[in-house]
Amino acid sequence: MGRVCDRCTTPLITDLRDIPSLDTELDVTAYRQARITAGNAGGGRSTEKPLPLNLTADDAGRALKAVLALWCDLVAEQRGVRKPLDGLPSMSRWLLEHVTWIRHFPAGAEAVTQIRSAVADVRRIIDRPRVKVYTGQCDDCGSALYASENAPYAACPVCITPDGDRTWYSVQERRDAMLAAMQVMMMPPAEAAHALSILVRPIPAATIRKWASRGKLQAADVDDRGHSLYRLADIAALMLPYQHQPH
Repeated sequence: MGRVCDRCTTPLITDLRDIPSLDTELDVTAYRQARITAGNAGGGRSTEKPLPLNLTADDAGRALKAVLALWCDLVAEQRGVRKPLDGLPSMSRWLLEHVTWIRHFPAGAEAVTQIRSAVADVRRIIDRPRVKVYTGQCDDCGSALYASENAPYAACPVCITPDGDRTWYSVQERRDAMLAAMQVMMMPPAEAAHALSILVRPIPAATIRKWASRGKLQAADVDDRGHSLYRLADIAALMLPYQHQPH
């Protein structure tokens, strides 16, 4: 019978599973600016971690990492296995594989308390309403990239560099790439409104129809039912008149 009961083990598993996504949230909270590495301007991707500005969030992340590292070291030593890579996602996933062993370990209850406490501290810091904006896909794994509203950079929720850091992308360069892809995309107002609300910012279909009725927006084609189709790039140009639109 385990030294740590199921009722205590289950939330530990939940916390460990959440740590990779919490790590991304911590990066967004702690790092407000980023550096693009030389030779990377075309893809908008950076493997350099941005400069920390929110020291409270940065400290909470370091404290969580220290707790995970402590228990990874202890488990690896006791079980004679190799330790994971030095990073929150890799360490949390590795500990998940050893939860059964931890719950039978004499100090298992202490592990649960320390890890859950550190995770709770992180959640308190990042737990605030946050508007997420879709910014494209990761070049390597294809995962969707989301950034906080007005944030200049977005982190891939999956890809980890050999150093254990997140892979970062420029939101503006991702958005420019998506706008460029819009040049050949045509949709009716309702579908266009849905797509652009994800790619650019929320817009009702009624606004698109109003622009068309006033002559500000010209139909590019019609579908097989005779409904007007509009280029997403033309609509985006009206939504973002202050930005240069790619041709």
